[in-house]
Amino acid sequence: MRLLKHTDTHIYIFTNDKHQLKLANPGHKNKDELYKWLKIIAYDYDIMMKGRQ
Repeated sequence: MRLLKHTDTHIYIFTNDKHQLKLANPGHKNKDELYKWLKIIAYDYDIMMKGRQ
């Protein structure tokens, strides 16, 4: 997972399987907590997309 852009309202990430996601910023102040949350979202999204094929 790679962080592309971070704004006050949205976070743009690139998953390991090359999917680009635009997520609403959850407002976490702790960066470790935020990155943990983003990694979980990216991993789950990649699994969901593999299941659709």
